Amino acid sequence: MADEDEFLELGEEELFDSDHAWVLVEWADRVVSVMPHEMLWLNLDVAVSDPNEAPSRVITLSTNDSTLAALLPAEKLV
Repeated sequence: MADEDEFLELGEEELFDSDHAWVLVEWADRVVSVMPHEMLWLNLDVAVSDPNEAPSRVITLSTNDSTLAALLPAEKLV
């Protein structure tokens, strides 16, 4: 997905139509301007670790929506 126009061609109105729908959008940071306000960001990062061990992942959840923010854990998930 290159830009907002390409995303809108997918029919984003239908994707976000249901009040209780969960829609996962990979690379959503490329189309922030057309995403709904009630959005939960899920970021996956590789944690710095011992080179002799398998790398762990850090999951960070964030949102601009106060209702969703109240449900999020205070710490990052590893």
